[in-house]
Amino acid sequence: AAVAEDLFFGIDGSGEDNIVWMSHGDKVTALPEAWESIACTDNSPHAAVAGPLGAHIYGLQFHPEVTHSKRGKDILKNFCVDICSAPTDWKMNDIATEFIEEVRNKVGPNGHVIGAVSGGVDSSVAAVLLNKAIGTRFHAIMVDNGCL
Repeated sequence: AAVAEDLFFGIDGSGEDNIVWMSHGDKVTALPEAWESIACTDNSPHAAVAGPLGAHIYGLQFHPEVTHSKRGKDILKNFCVDICSAPTDWKMNDIATEFIEEVRNKVGPNGHVIGAVSGGVDSSVAAVLLNKAIGTRFHAIMVDNGCL
């Protein structure tokens, strides 16, 4: 199918290419109408799925972002760059620097910011960047969401 060829472009699906990390036992057992299974495992008949043709909607039951998924970076590149047309000329340092400058401009020299921190990656990174931007004028509030 064309959608599988887009997402898995350059991956032949045999040998080392088809090793992925699935750290859970749950699985999708049925698909919505017009969706198709584009990858499977012995335990999961729908390890990767694609939405209606042309929609460019995908779902993965496995973790392409971990090192155990041998071609995970290629799958992510195929999706982000080739399918979604994400630019490749950015640098993480630039994004952090731009965010810090934007916060300083919005908050001003005397403003304060309150931020909820759950201990997860997203809120922790945001807290670090806010602290770099405005120092002690950032007030982190720990939120116990039950996942700690």
